[in-house]
Amino acid sequence: MRCKIIQTLIAIALLAGLASQSPLRAEEYPPALNYDDFIEAVKLDTQNAKLYFANKVLSVHVYLPGRNVQVRTDIADNNGTLLLSSEHLHTYKNGAALGEINTWQNACEGGKCISSPNSITLKPGLYWMIFSEKGKIFSAEWFEVRSYKQGEGRFAKGEVFYSYLPQTQMARFHFASDGQLLIDAGFAGEKEVGDQSSITKKMLVTLKHNGKVFAKQPGKEPHNITLYPYTTLETLPISKAANNSIIKKADLKDGNYELEIQLDGKLYRKFIFQWKGGKFVTQGRQKDNMRPTEQMIVSENSSWFWNSLTQEPKRIVPAIDLSKTAEGSH
Repeated sequence: MRCKIIQTLIAIALLAGLASQSPLRAEEYPPALNYDDFIEAVKLDTQNAKLYFANKVLSVHVYLPGRNVQVRTDIADNNGTLLLSSEHLHTYKNGAALGEINTWQNACEGGKCISSPNSITLKPGLYWMIFSEKGKIFSAEWFEVRSYKQGEGRFAKGEVFYSYLPQTQMARFHFASDGQLLIDAGFAGEKEVGDQSSITKKMLVTLKHNGKVFAKQPGKEPHNITLYPYTTLETLPISKAANNSIIKKADLKDGNYELEIQLDGKLYRKFIFQWKGGKFVTQGRQKDNMRPTEQMIVSENSSWFWNSLTQEPKRIVPAIDLSKTAEGSH
């Protein structure tokens, strides 16, 4: 009996200690990839599977903990083999969470930033973009290279390669400076595109609040949307169902929401989320308790939700030796 009482007291003390811990200050957080930028960094040539890297990585910003951060970015395969490596100094200025990227090759410690060839040809498979500081990974995200053949036999026309990103199954909710709700959803035509460069489908969008239609695409007719083999984020045409006006942040009421996207009459995506106390309730990898932390989705301005029609794959960051650099780097 006494043992149980002691155990209970210890548990209460531990909980009290946790409760008394003050929230982390901005400078105590590790650096983090601005997830909104990730899709801009993965650009693959559909004809030869060449990934353009060195210039595209300059589109990716990092949240800084109140100081300059020398960010190393690597492309690795799922076995942890480094394929491309690059470094840039991200400078902290004016109290902004997102720093500026210094493009000078002598900006890094020791007067020389690691640099790789501008591009590399990839085979179909699973890859990772790894962000680190001083040998410690702070953010990592996966992407796939996929392919399909065009034509058969004497009519074969080669192979189409395309990038498939997590955002294919995601939607991004954010607000414009005037408070308008903006929704970007992921699309990929994949092999359905076939011999064409793109295909067009008829799209219907509905947003329900507590089971009732709250918003939809303007007008009564479906809207055209263009799909490419690879992942793109497209802004959805959506307005209030009652009067066809834009949706403002103030229009969102506490409760449960469902966003449905139909393509050519078939349900394509469904996102289920909540709005509470003037903000979206975070889900999945965007939660603060996400582990491992390097796979956390970090965005100051956006809420990212996963398509409820499919389960998010459990990807594990491979073991990577950051004491080395990719072959051809200097």
